[in-house]
Amino acid sequence: MNYVTSVGDESFEIRLGQEEEITVDEQTHAASIESTGGPSLYSLIVDNSSYEVDIEERKGSYRVLLLGELYTVQVEDERTRRVARARAEGRPSEDDEIAVKSPIPGLIFDVPVKEGQEVQAGDILVIVEAMKMENELRASRAGVIQATHVAPGDSVDKGQVLVTIV
Repeated sequence: MNYVTSVGDESFEIRLGQEEEITVDEQTHAASIESTGGPSLYSLIVDNSSYEVDIEERKGSYRVLLLGELYTVQVEDERTRRVARARAEGRPSEDDEIAVKSPIPGLIFDVPVKEGQEVQAGDILVIVEAMKMENELRASRAGVIQATHVAPGDSVDKGQVLVTIV
């Protein structure tokens, strides 16, 4: 498994290899870690040098005490990092136009916004009725309504553009 570890402003690529082998930024080391009995105290052996290390998990990061120095360490596995990067790339920027599409076929129950109206993230843009259920479609970010493409009573298909925000 591959990981990206950040300590302060520095990042390290880490690959766990065979048992007791670790590669850090393309340099392979013999390494092992074992609990020494305390809840966060470990014995770390790297290339035949032994270290006592205290490791505590804190809100998605780790607090590591090694050789009298305290480090805050972020660890992300390669898959999680790729998914986060893909989501960020697919997310529209503040300047992009957003087309709000119907997630289901149904009837437009209400369109409480008008062209030119400013909206905030979370504001209701359109209410689609399907199978006797009202589905509120909300703004994903703040912006201005560029166009409303539907009116109450209109039938819509799944994926049809209902409102455009800029």
